[in-house]
Amino acid sequence: MVRAADGQGGNWTKAIGTADDFDEADGKTVLDFWQAQDRARVISRVGRDGDGDEGRRATIAEALDRYEADLETRGVIPAT
Repeated sequence: MVRAADGQGGNWTKAIGTADDFDEADGKTVLDFWQAQDRARVISRVGRDGDGDEGRRATIAEALDRYEADLETRGVIPAT
């Protein structure tokens, strides 16, 4: 499972695969720890429904906008 913040004070979860506790990891449906981490990072960037840009890093402007929105959501700064 991946659990990610929704940017509005909540979060969402999504199943990403099966742990390799009993079966050998194949990188697709059965994941080892490192594969699960990588998949979770990608899914959290693209969003639960896959509506983001897979693998693309945020620009500085996007990161600052997201940071400002997070601060507003948490009440650290007043909404603009």
